[in-house]
Amino acid sequence: MVRMDGLREEAKGFPNMAQKRVTVYEVAAACDVSIATVSRVINGHKHVHPDTRQRVFDQMKKLGYRPSHAARALSTGRSRVVSIWIGNLNSHYVMTFLGQLEQHLAEADFEMLLRNLWHRSPEEALPPVGIDGLIVLEEVAWLENDWFRQEGTRVPVVSLGVHWVDWVDHVGLDLKDGVREAIEHLIRQGCRRVASVSPGMRNNPEDSRYATYLASIEQAGREPEIIETPWIGNRATVEETMERYLAHRPCPDGLFCYNDDHAIAVCRTLRRHGLRIPEDVAVVGCDDLVETQYLECPISTIVLPVPEACNAAWQLLENRMHDPGLPIQSVLLRPHLEARASSVRNARG
Repeated sequence: MVRMDGLREEAKGFPNMAQKRVTVYEVAAACDVSIATVSRVINGHKHVHPDTRQRVFDQMKKLGYRPSHAARALSTGRSRVVSIWIGNLNSHYVMTFLGQLEQHLAEADFEMLLRNLWHRSPEEALPPVGIDGLIVLEEVAWLENDWFRQEGTRVPVVSLGVHWVDWVDHVGLDLKDGVREAIEHLIRQGCRRVASVSPGMRNNPEDSRYATYLASIEQAGREPEIIETPWIGNRATVEETMERYLAHRPCPDGLFCYNDDHAIAVCRTLRRHGLRIPEDVAVVGCDDLVETQYLECPISTIVLPVPEACNAAWQLLENRMHDPGLPIQSVLLRPHLEARASSVRNARG
């Protein structure tokens, strides 16, 4: 038998467990204003005197009041919650976007509801009930399921990233120019064998990095070389792949890496084998992770305009929430190469 008084004693050490939820009625009473006034403050209405607004905010903070998004949705028809779908929470690439997106949502008084799709099949992925909008970062397969094809337009959706779908509002990062710059740059540095280090699942004609690499190599009259990493593609698995590769053959003198995580792992493996960067092997990555600038040998990378992309994604979503009848909105941004010490051998860059 459970002793309820014993539970109460234990809860004393944890105030949040024992404390009941503060209501809007209590906030109104503490401020000596109407419940309607408190509601207007919570929902951001302009027609509230600044002194009154500040008094309500002060009491909300003092009492520990937290607005209920469910209650707000009932009263306003809007939950002020936007769901962000990602494929891998451990990805450095993903994290660069999440910080920017969260800032835009917070400034507009929206909450972020994060959904990691790592263990979900596309058929299992449905939007949470009651959200105001959805931003899908890269994971286009989850936008191809039947629900989205048939009913997806009921929820404002923005597809964002290097991979996007064009039948919903989208912000695409078109890598073609950046990859072409990277391959041409490596060839100008005197690299005779320029190989691609990339996950096997991405080595298909639909992937812009892979397709542009092949086209650029062919245009230069060179033979393509693919060093295929596991599809997980974290730094440890990339190192293991490079170790196996170097155990059986000489290293190409130019390496174009699928992303900066690949490039960081590649550089570490090359040094372990006594190879100099860039004198022996020139290396280029993609994504412009912050740490690539602070390494002893900064890594050349294709810079993604993440702040501009996230700002555009939020603007498109906001437009769609205000006017569901808009035609499809489209923004295409073009990343560019930033050449750094890991690949620059001569003044021509």
